[in-house]
Amino acid sequence: MPAALGVLTLVSLFTGFAVIDAPRERVNGGGVDGFATTQANRQLHLVNAHVYLVQKAVDPPNLVLRLGLSVSRATGSITQVVGSLEDGTLRQEVIASPALGLGPSAEAKLSIFRIGSALLSLDVSAAAMLYDRPFPAGGMRYDGMFQVGPGVDFSSRPGQHLALGVRWLHISNGHGLSPRNPMFEGRGLVLRYVFPI
Repeated sequence: MPAALGVLTLVSLFTGFAVIDAPRERVNGGGVDGFATTQANRQLHLVNAHVYLVQKAVDPPNLVLRLGLSVSRATGSITQVVGSLEDGTLRQEVIASPALGLGPSAEAKLSIFRIGSALLSLDVSAAAMLYDRPFPAGGMRYDGMFQVGPGVDFSSRPGQHLALGVRWLHISNGHGLSPRNPMFEGRGLVLRYVFPI
């Protein structure tokens, strides 16, 4: 289910940006996020860096869509079942799973309510990533990366935002429950800074 949700989110965000009738603005900005695993058999740590290039704002419903690029660096290992049950060689094996990925990304920020200069939002993002090796180990070199979670934006000037948030993350290649799709799920913290050109 998370893989299908990630693919649907990725397609929806890029399609939504293309069809929404709103002015397209160039922006400068970016962000970093760090994730730790939520799975005992995925001892991976992930750090992502994002660059934003363009955005569209729709008001109402206080929605901002941004497009950009994401770079991802993974370190750690995964535990996989290898061997054959018939041959009696079935066992668990710890496999190193470092990777470096790059791909186009899209992010949607839905503002919920404001308290003073702070704005609470729900953030959803997706990226189509190509890695330098199969990631997680045993999978494919391409994956979809999906994130969702709440954030708080602080604005000191019009169009200038600093955002902090927490996210849940899912990475998989969309092949469902198969040996070619060893997924990764994590939770972490995000930091974003965006300003107009």
